[in-house]
Amino acid sequence: DAQKASQSTGTLTTSVTKLALQFNVIDRAIDAVTRALAGMVRGVIEANRQGIALNLGFQTMAVRLEGVIGSARGAQDALDSFRKIAGSTAFSVTDVSEAGTTLAAFMGGEFTRNVEGTTKAVADLAAFMGLNATEAASAMGRAFAGGAGAADILRERGVLNLIKSFQGIEDLTSLTLPEFREALLDTMVNTAGPIAGATDRMSATTVGAISNMGDAWENFTARLTEEAMPALTNFAQALTAVFNRAAEDMTGETGLAVAIDKVATAIADNEDSIVQAIKNIADTVATLAQAIADVIELAGQLDALGKA
Repeated sequence: DAQKASQSTGTLTTSVTKLALQFNVIDRAIDAVTRALAGMVRGVIEANRQGIALNLGFQTMAVRLEGVIGSARGAQDALDSFRKIAGSTAFSVTDVSEAGTTLAAFMGGEFTRNVEGTTKAVADLAAFMGLNATEAASAMGRAFAGGAGAADILRERGVLNLIKSFQGIEDLTSLTLPEFREALLDTMVNTAGPIAGATDRMSATTVGAISNMGDAWENFTARLTEEAMPALTNFAQALTAVFNRAAEDMTGETGLAVAIDKVATAIADNEDSIVQAIKNIADTVATLAQAIADVIELAGQLDALGKA
């Protein structure tokens, strides 16, 4: 009997051990799924945050461009050109857009006559000088506005020497401002020189490929959150109305209880607009989440095809 009891105990111990191992495997699997889901949620939140931040920046640039170009349509066309250029160069969408907006402020009508060509030229200049596009645009803009005497960065980076060489000019300071501008632009687009096509050569590198991948993601998140911008505007305006109303109603009154009461009343008066704005934002977030899920599914299908 003692032997049988010992055997039974051993069998039970083995079974319990196996069961514990099975539960451990299940627990690890559940933990992995939970972490994956949490990662997806964080990804959706981050994509929303990044996309909205990009759109806020684009809206600011559009306002600046509209002042130079003269129309909202022209400003939007310019931003679309910046995105196109960024997608084929080793510079981010934000960097190229800021560079183009800077050039527009410095060059005015000269820039608007050839937005895409001039922006591509300054991207080439940035690649040649080893600067980002915004820095190169600022350096070019100062030179464009002040001539050779204001082109310190271009001088340091060897660009002025290139102009002398390709244009056959010994003393750039002897040129009038329009003549210097023409010489600068001609040198930048001269296909026999080292500046023109510099971004194309850089894009062929690993650095360029990774940058273009980042541009694609920025464009993806920006496009997906564009529809949320009106809802965010309405939400901000609704909350502004709430706090302005509460502040007006508190004239001559003080205290936390009064403040809370006034804010609550103002929220109730603006409830419909606030709720609608939040609903619109939630709908956009849901759309973005589905889009990201579709991308993940597509990546899984491509991986499966690769292993087949």
